[in-house]
Amino acid sequence: MNQTTPTKPADLSIYELHSPEVRRQHRAEVEAYVQALRNIERQKEIKAEAIKAEATRPLTEDEYFQEAVKRNKQQQDKQAERAAAEKAAELARIDFLMSSPPVVEIMETNEYKFLATVINFASRGYTLGDNGIQHFGFGLFHCNLDAPTPTKKAAK
Repeated sequence: MNQTTPTKPADLSIYELHSPEVRRQHRAEVEAYVQALRNIERQKEIKAEAIKAEATRPLTEDEYFQEAVKRNKQQQDKQAERAAAEKAAELARIDFLMSSPPVVEIMETNEYKFLATVINFASRGYTLGDNGIQHFGFGLFHCNLDAPTPTKKAAK
């Protein structure tokens, strides 16, 4: 129901003398205008109640199944996204462990991962320099390891 807003009747002039018939007619127009506004509001309330009733009604078995399928697909998509992110992080960590930069900055919140990374680079000759330990305490382990200096092998 597409209703337009009714137009308000013009007010009677206070500077003129109006007959009782004109005043009754004007009062009837104003009452019709107010009733039209109330009808529009009532229609809006009825639509809102219908929408609310539709939203709060119990789902049928088919609708419930469709919602479950949709929820299951969303969970699978999130799980696949998490798995891809974990795989990318693991590949980045492997690349980092296999790299040989001149200075390795190791920062971990887990002491076991920190020690495993330090041992990995220490086994390849990296050493702890003068300003190597940045922070070593509860919740954060941070150090810089310097690359091994290239040694010249004596020619025989």
